[in-house]
Amino acid sequence: MREELKRMCDGMSLEEMVQVREYLSRKINTSWRGYSPLRCSILLGEMAKVMGKERIGYVNREQDDVWARAMVAYQMTKEGYSSTEIGRQMMKDHSTIIHLRNKVRDVFILPQMYGDIIEIWDKFQKRIENETDKGTNQHTLQMGGEFPDCGQSTMGKESGQ
Repeated sequence: MREELKRMCDGMSLEEMVQVREYLSRKINTSWRGYSPLRCSILLGEMAKVMGKERIGYVNREQDDVWARAMVAYQMTKEGYSSTEIGRQMMKDHSTIIHLRNKVRDVFILPQMYGDIIEIWDKFQKRIENETDKGTNQHTLQMGGEFPDCGQSTMGKESGQ
């Protein structure tokens, strides 16, 4: 098979080879692990419904949207996504994702200070449980430890960034 691939690639332009590489990378990284490159969008959509908003932006700095993204990042970590993969899906650096996850972790450490956030989190969890029954969530893991890299996402950026 390796020789066949070499012969096939010899006849391709650089652009075609890049397209093949990107296709194979997406296929391997999403199929092999079973993780969805659209999970972030699904969870942000569910979070928007919980918060009574039309949508949660990826670049908006409004406090509600920042907390929403933080809770989605935390949830995706629970599901086994790495900070790198979450960052790719949210169009953020992995260190930003770590900061967002720590922000939610702090909510659970000091619940008396973040009652409204915990209320939103609980509603979000109930909504996810309902969606799980519909098949949108396949891998829920307990929080803890480091998670391996999950590959790449090809999610488009919002306009205006």
